[in-house]
Amino acid sequence: MAKALDVGDPRIARYTKDRLKAGVSRATVNRELAALSRAFAIAVEQELLSSAPKIKKLQEPPAREGFVNPGDFDTIEANLPDDGLRDYSRFSYETGTRKSGHGLLEWAHVDREAGVVTFPYELEKNGQPRQIPLVGALADIIDRRWKAREYQTKTGPAIPRYVFHRGDGHQIVDFRKSRRAACIAAGFSKPWVRRDGRPRLDRQGRQLLDASLIFHDLRRSAVRNMELNGTPRSIGMKISGHKTESVYRRYAIVTTDDVRRELARVQAATATKAKSNVIAMAR
Repeated sequence: MAKALDVGDPRIARYTKDRLKAGVSRATVNRELAALSRAFAIAVEQELLSSAPKIKKLQEPPAREGFVNPGDFDTIEANLPDDGLRDYSRFSYETGTRKSGHGLLEWAHVDREAGVVTFPYELEKNGQPRQIPLVGALADIIDRRWKAREYQTKTGPAIPRYVFHRGDGHQIVDFRKSRRAACIAAGFSKPWVRRDGRPRLDRQGRQLLDASLIFHDLRRSAVRNMELNGTPRSIGMKISGHKTESVYRRYAIVTTDDVRRELARVQAATATKAKSNVIAMAR
């Protein structure tokens, strides 16, 4: 109890400063402060404490809004090595599945006869199992993975546990170099800088480039594509695995071009209905 009473504004401020100095993001610090605030609230509810300190959150930068339009993704996909990474990336782009989700997808989770993939609860961040029907591009992906499932070992051919692998049976984990090269080749690049802001240079002293997109942007892209194509949010959330509509909406990125197209559409529709139905009375 004495330890809880010792936690006041100065100590919380010192903790926040130390965490930021250690390189922890503001968003992470805020989640930690939220957990501390909740712990104090519970203590007050249970009358273990008479009051709780007011814990102020840090101002966070705007949420990332990276996404890829379908044509641009096709270009990025074409620049990826055809060793499982194309199908791996396309599956995420079509469904919004997290990297940690289909990276661990096993053949035991795929029912090819019924045409459905079941993500068990342990692969889902929200703890809810999710089923995705294998239609169109998704069916093609699973068919290609099935044909490429066999790989060679020192003792002969073997079948992997994982749906997505790079020809050696092991799950796909780190492919940052391939993704970076594909994004740069497709024109999605930015200057590559160190954490301290200094530019990264090659041996000739030239500025190196980094990808301006991260893999998680494919999840945002999937939600955006569903929104633009009129998919009901209840169904979109089932596909992407979002548990709350508030988070799903945050992924539904709207650009100025989207607003421009919608305004033009509404104005055109309004113009066709602008003709008055009122009949003027004769004088």
